[in-house]
Amino acid sequence: MGRAGDEMDNVIGSALRQARSAQGMSLRQLARAVHFSPGYLSKVENGAKIPSVELAVACDRVLGISPPIADLAKRLPRRRRPVAHPDTVVPAQLPHAPSGFFGRDTELSALTEWARAEPRGPELRCRVLTGDPDAGKTALAVYFGHSSADVFPDGQLYLDLRGSTAGPLSVQAAHVRLLRGVGVGTGSIPEDPDEALAMYRSLTAGRRLLVVLDDAADADQVRPLLPGGGTCAVLVTSRHRMPDLVVRDGAAEMRIGPVPDTATRDALCAGLGTARVAAEPAATSALIAALDGAPLAIRTAVARLRDEPSRTITGYLAALLAGRAAESPTLRTRAHRRPEIRRPRTLTG
Repeated sequence: MGRAGDEMDNVIGSALRQARSAQGMSLRQLARAVHFSPGYLSKVENGAKIPSVELAVACDRVLGISPPIADLAKRLPRRRRPVAHPDTVVPAQLPHAPSGFFGRDTELSALTEWARAEPRGPELRCRVLTGDPDAGKTALAVYFGHSSADVFPDGQLYLDLRGSTAGPLSVQAAHVRLLRGVGVGTGSIPEDPDEALAMYRSLTAGRRLLVVLDDAADADQVRPLLPGGGTCAVLVTSRHRMPDLVVRDGAAEMRIGPVPDTATRDALCAGLGTARVAAEPAATSALIAALDGAPLAIRTAVARLRDEPSRTITGYLAALLAGRAAESPTLRTRAHRRPEIRRPRTLTG
């Protein structure tokens, strides 16, 4: 970059430092507010890094810089590696929709209303689905994504963050997968995580994308993966609540509880036939109570009883309860199962 570019870098860095000092804000506080690292901001202030337009816009918004440094940043020449035609890629990364999906009409209605609402300027649009391991959070997110495909004409990105496992996905690996999802060649992805984040935000800006971040560990794993604008919608699933993401980033939580008993009964009737269910009313009621609104347990019961037409609901219930009685109390409580004995993750998680 030439001398004029270096001088403009210094002007931007000085303006950023002065505005931050005037607000009494530390470099770390500003970094949290704009979602870039303190090290990256320090290099920008010292003129050692070319500030991205995304960073300049965020700093203008947080610090109220006037005249805006974003106008200067847009005029800076940039030496970027070529991007492999990202505008031609419409990602469709969602897993297949779960078969026999049921019992989530209320949640689907709320998510559909949220998705179809007009974006409110640059505000983040993010929903966090939380609940027990077998509540069906992933199934709901995936089913919603498929059923609302028309709302997101620019596609759907899906990322399994593996937050409930011993090896959660790193931010760097997540950036690589997200950028490849929007068409960036592996050789064009910056090694610097802040630059990779800036590229990701640039390529998703103004696009109507659904980003599903599945099985997140915590807010710190999610935050570096959030798009910068309000046109994208982000759906996070996690076993844990994320109040920090709600307070600092404007996300909203949706607790995914057990499937209602009425929906469980409807699933049994649909899978086994109304006559078979009506023939054993007491056993059916007891089975519904034992299944406890867990989608996987309900689908398993339907599948096994359907595959064995001669088997009674009473018999299946007795076998189910006997199997549970043989487990230790710790194993019978889903929330206290050790990771090594939990069933493999499926679309019921």
